[in-house]
Amino acid sequence: MNSTLTMAYITAGGSTATDKHNYVTEIMYNAGSAPAGPTVGDSYGNVAAWQGETKGWIWKTGSGGNFTFATETWASGGTTVATDGWGKGLSTKHGHAYVKNGGNTVTGAYKLNDTSGAQIRTDLNFDNSGEENYQTGQNWGYCVGHYNGAQNNNTYKVHSITDVYTVLGSDAQPKGHDGASSGACASASALILGGL
Repeated sequence: MNSTLTMAYITAGGSTATDKHNYVTEIMYNAGSAPAGPTVGDSYGNVAAWQGETKGWIWKTGSGGNFTFATETWASGGTTVATDGWGKGLSTKHGHAYVKNGGNTVTGAYKLNDTSGAQIRTDLNFDNSGEENYQTGQNWGYCVGHYNGAQNNNTYKVHSITDVYTVLGSDAQPKGHDGASSGACASASALILGGL
């Protein structure tokens, strides 16, 4: 999603096509309406994705790309993480994102500059999980359901300023539901979306 949370770009899923959806007008453009993305990973299937103020990022199995929102153009590379695409990315409003470092159930996470893709930290440890559903907040974000050997609705909170994470368990709010992994979720204020 772009930084104003008004346009979503959808890529991967077995092809280099990039689709887009306008949240203000609720128009889903024709498939492949945005420029095609770079070939990423071993089969361009699931990818880890996150966004910053000016760019969106994707990564899987040793390769990635970045998408400049203003020009709707893709560039290959630009960052290095170890995710195989199962571990997702948590965007923040503070110039960085957190991306799981590895496969389906790992604790390690990278902190990455969301403009340059540069590694800021590589020593973070979050809940042992993969396939997370992340929600960005003003100063913290939430994982609302993940996979830790089983689909679950476990929740944890990551503070974007201190990099501290807190396990909230399966009874905390917000939360996902069993089977909530392997997906994606996003939300924005009705004010941003023109009162919709």
